[in-house]
Amino acid sequence: MPLLTRNRRVILLILVVGVGLLLLYDRTTTLLASGGINLLVRIRSEVPVREASTEVFWQRERAESATEVRSPDALRGVVSVSGLRGEPFEVWVPIDTRISGLGLTNKQVQTNYLVLVAVLADGRRVAKVVELPEANESREVTVRLD
Repeated sequence: MPLLTRNRRVILLILVVGVGLLLLYDRTTTLLASGGINLLVRIRSEVPVREASTEVFWQRERAESATEVRSPDALRGVVSVSGLRGEPFEVWVPIDTRISGLGLTNKQVQTNYLVLVAVLADGRRVAKVVELPEANESREVTVRLD
């Protein structure tokens, strides 16, 4: 007597094809959800900071090119007065999530780099690129200007 009868082989084939089609559907149907988090940023400097601004970037090369200008006016996010005194301030960090057809999260990516450009009280212009922590690990970063 055969191990698998004809009916059982047909049922097994239907199950294998069904699972294969389900996995194919899961891979091909993707929803992109955009959101983000508020990251707490602290500025630390021996010399008082007169003005500063920030911006987040996906790529290190673009972040580094933003530091070449060394002007706070060139970036989008203006740092509040309390942030200039070393108190924490918030920066919006975009996060994109890819969700598969079955509702499973396939991949979550966030912007990776924070650029801070500051003008110190002594007139020096300082620009820093800081790699951001993963949102599920930490939601704050300190930028040291000295």
